[in-house]
Formats: sequence, C-alpha cells, structure tokens
Amino acid sequence: CGTSDAQRTEQRESYLFEMQDAAMAMVEGKMMLPWESPVEVRNAIKAFVREHPDRSASDKAGTHMEDPALAMTGQNRQDYQFKWGTYGEESSGGAILNEIASSSNGEQMGDEDAAENAINGIVKLNMPPPMTYELNGHTLTYREKPAAPGHEFDPTLLLIHGIGIGQSSWFWEKIFQRYKGAIIAPDLIGCGLENGGDPWDPLKRDVEVPLDWVEGIERLMQNKGFDEMHRCVVVAQNGVAPIGIKLAYRNEATVSHLILLSPPCWERLTSAFTSEEERQRRHRDNIGSAAEFYFNYLESKIGYRMKIREFFKEKPDDRFISLATAKGATRREARTPIIAMNSGDLNYRSFEAELTALVQPVLTMTGGNDRVYTDKRPGFGLGPYSTKMNNEKTVIINGKTMLPWESPDAVLKEIRTFLGLKDDGEDETGRSQDMFIRARRQPSLQ
Repeated sequence: CGTSDAQRTEQRESYLFEMQDAAMAMVEGKMMLPWESPVEVRNAIKAFVREHPDRSASDKAGTHMEDPALAMTGQNRQDYQFKWGTYGEESSGGAILNEIASSSNGEQMGDEDAAENAINGIVKLNMPPPMTYELNGHTLTYREKPAAPGHEFDPTLLLIHGIGIGQSSWFWEKIFQRYKGAIIAPDLIGCGLENGGDPWDPLKRDVEVPLDWVEGIERLMQNKGFDEMHRCVVVAQNGVAPIGIKLAYRNEATVSHLILLSPPCWERLTSAFTSEEERQRRHRDNIGSAAEFYFNYLESKIGYRMKIREFFKEKPDDRFISLATAKGATRREARTPIIAMNSGDLNYRSFEAELTALVQPVLTMTGGNDRVYTDKRPGFGLGPYSTKMNNEKTVIINGKTMLPWESPDAVLKEIRTFLGLKDDGEDETGRSQDMFIRARRQPSLQ
C-alpha cells in the first residue's frame, strides 16, 4: 500500500486478520506504486518471497530457491513460470522488471542491500559497553559515559530511550558523542536484551507499567549516588514521557530538570483509556497470529525502514535501521515492552496532576514536522504545556519525532541553553544554573 493511500490502507488491514500468511508493506506513494516507487516495490517483493517461502513448492522440489525475485531475468524467467503478459518496458510491470534485472546484474542496489553489505551484519556502537545492575533479582543494563576533563560539574543527563522495534540505550549514540558532561542511559525492563539484561516474561514476572520502569531507573539513580548535591537531568524520548514525569515528580531532591523530547500531545497525557475492555482488546490484537506476522515483517530491515519513515522528516539513515534491526535486538522476547506500549499501558490514567505539580523546570522540545506541533485542535498540540504548567518552556527545532538522530546538535544546543550552559557546554561558573524554588509537594499520587 502507498503511504498516501491512508483510507484504503486501513481497509486493507483486514487482510492481515482474515488471511493466513498475509503481510502488508508500506511504500512511498499512493496507488501507482510500480511507477512511483519501483525500487521499494521490488525490495518489498524480494523480502516477502525470501522471508515467506512457498512451502508447497519446496516440498515438491526438495529444495527452495533462495531468492526467486532475482531469478526473474533471462531464461530463468520462463523456468519460474513468471508471466508478465504483454507488458513492455514502458509499462509499470516493465519498470519493476528492469529494477530487478539491474540488481541481479550487479548495478546499483537499493538502500536496503547497500546498508546490509556495508556493515556485513555487524553493528559497532560508538558508545561505552553496557553494564549491569540488579532489581529484585532481575538483571538490568545501562550505559555510562564520564564527564570530559573540565566538565565534571556539568549536569549529568539521564537519558530514557523510547519503546519500539529494537529500541534501547543505543538510541542516544549521537548525544553520547556530543555532550561533554556525564551521561547515564538505562535500558528499560525488557529492552536492550542484546546488552545482557533479563527479558520480561509476563508469565513469570508481573511488571506494572510505568511504575516498575520508573523504579528500575530509581534503583540505578540510588546506585550512582544522586542526592541534593549531585542531581541529574531526566530526558525522556517521545511516548515514554510518563516515565520521565513520574521520575521527576517522585524525586524532586535528585532530579533538577525534566526534558521531554517529542512528547505526546497534552490531551494524550491527561486522558485515560475509556475502559479496561479497550485496553484488553489492544493486548489481544498485539499477540494474535496476525500480530506475529506483522512483528516478523517490522523486524526485517525493509519492513522497519518503511514503518519508521513516518517518524523522520527526512529518510532515516542506514545506521539507525541497522541498529534497530541488529541481531539480538529483535528477539521474540523483546516484544513484550512494545505490546505494552501499543496497548496503552503507559496511558492507563491521566498524568495531569503530576504535570501541574512539578517544581522542576521543564523543557518541551519537538520537531517542526511533528504532528503534535501541527495539531491546532483545542486541548491538543503543545499549547497546554505552557498554559497549564509552571516553569515550562517549549522549543521547536528542525525534524519530526526522532530528534536525537535527526538534529542532535540542535537538541544539545537547546538543552545547554535550558540548563544555563554556554554553547561549549560550560557556564561561567562551571556549574549548571539550578533556577527554581523548591515547593512543598502535594500528597503523593499512586
């Protein structure tokens, strides 16, 4: 389906639920996809055939052709009984055929193949290696970077990654490379399994979302000795805003500032699901046979590339795709946090009470192409953050949702300004300006 053919896409999703071995691919375009995006159509066909072989044909022949799409040229086209009818090279079918032929002849390959060949299946991070700690017998992981010389008094950033296919602390790689102060980036429970953490098995471990994710980070904060003299700045990415909000609310003595990158609109954070029945229905939708098929597709490079594009202003780079779909990052056990996120477990209730009671300065940063920024409906968008919160500042930068990857320099520039640091990451005194008055907290919220 084409990304601009939204209405028909929603109608066609029923194929996933009604047909066995059905898959859906999103390709740039509307309806004339073989002409609009012939390379992407070809790659989608190749990936589908490769990942979902014809079992009946394999049983008859005893072997399975590894990549039939590449065999659709020359004499092999007749052997495979692939009929193009009367299409010529000027037709849409001919356009796809030429793309397939060019790849098999060693000409320029699509981005999917180029990225895979470039890293040979090995993704090396420019980050410190992961470390582990314990919480109630559960092994959790994190990455940590010490401050550069001369920046020991810069605020420590506590970075909370978003939840999605393959997402973990690697998401902050570009921030690790640029920020000169100390950084700690935990992996949420059930995420970053490739780093050595324990998977979240709902049948063996009951995890309350978002509370257990918050408590996991709080244990790490305790281990690192954060106190009133050594505080941290919490930075939460996109949909995990409730985790950052609860951390700041519960730890005003150790969290000096809260930064929300591409957060949901105000209405989303301050409204609960209409019913428990709706939440349970979403859970069922995320664990059925159709969901299994969809997960397999999204965990492939081509499937993930097509899906994640909607969160970037420009085309996502190959490195981001490779890190998210790296071996170990997309294990079946790593799906549980995604299921919880998709089912709305993070929004089981309103967080308006915490948002309006925060005493720390809050920075809301979003991309100019983020639909949250462009949504002008009353109660939606970013406006209520400024009108209903104390000490809140909203900034708009270039990008859409994945700002630490799209515009890392702009993100850090706004963070340094917000923290009272000079452009080089250090203010006049060598310390961050902690400009707020502590207030007595209202009774604790559950």
